[in-house]
Amino acid sequence: VAFLCIACVVLHTGSSALTGERQTATKEALRLALKEFLLSEAGVPKVTNMSSTPGPSKAANQMFLCCLSILVALELSAAAEECALSGYEPSKPRYLKFCQDYNSNACCIPGHDLENQLQFEFLIDGLGPGCKNPMMYPMIRYFYCLGCDPDQPLYTEDDPSGESDGIVRICSAFIKRLWDDYQQEFKECGVMQWNECPENMPDFDPYTCGDDLIIPPRVFERGIDFMNRFPPPGMYDYTFVERSDDCWQPPFMR
Repeated sequence: VAFLCIACVVLHTGSSALTGERQTATKEALRLALKEFLLSEAGVPKVTNMSSTPGPSKAANQMFLCCLSILVALELSAAAEECALSGYEPSKPRYLKFCQDYNSNACCIPGHDLENQLQFEFLIDGLGPGCKNPMMYPMIRYFYCLGCDPDQPLYTEDDPSGESDGIVRICSAFIKRLWDDYQQEFKECGVMQWNECPENMPDFDPYTCGDDLIIPPRVFERGIDFMNRFPPPGMYDYTFVERSDDCWQPPFMR
């Protein structure tokens, strides 16, 4: 009993780090341990009279509660780790070309990765030969890959207003890198902003209905406003907010 309870505590402590197959295996092991223990007690333990004299029934009660709490925690953890783009837990993808940081574990598949690349290319497509190059605006490239980051679910929460699919917390330090540190380049080159499609064409991709060259510092007061106008592909219905901690930033800043 003591050994199994200690195992429960250890698993509970590390449950947030368990994902995918490890979570499944852990939950199955706990179910089996619980089943064996209940069988050894010849019945389901009653979760009552916990203050009575220690004995087999109390031990079974404690084990039952311990395993049950871990199973619930794992189920909640699995739900929280559902990716915005794939709808599944993070996993090792086939080759990602644009968002290469996530080739070992990702929240996206190659089709999402290609969409990230295409939307970035549209963003810089009309900037002219003096500006356009595939390596410009690297911070926007990182931001466009947010949907592929396996940690994306950790920094996404429900929108209590129900006006968006969720709220994503973005670190102030990264917003500064993307917005403040590139003010001069934004002023000298700008970006291509897509035009909104007519109401009878609501599901068309950005840039389908044309675009216009804009100079971001003349249009947006804050970096987070710019990021909400140019969100990561596939996350257009999410809201992005600025936070100082417990927030998303690309791997190189962690």
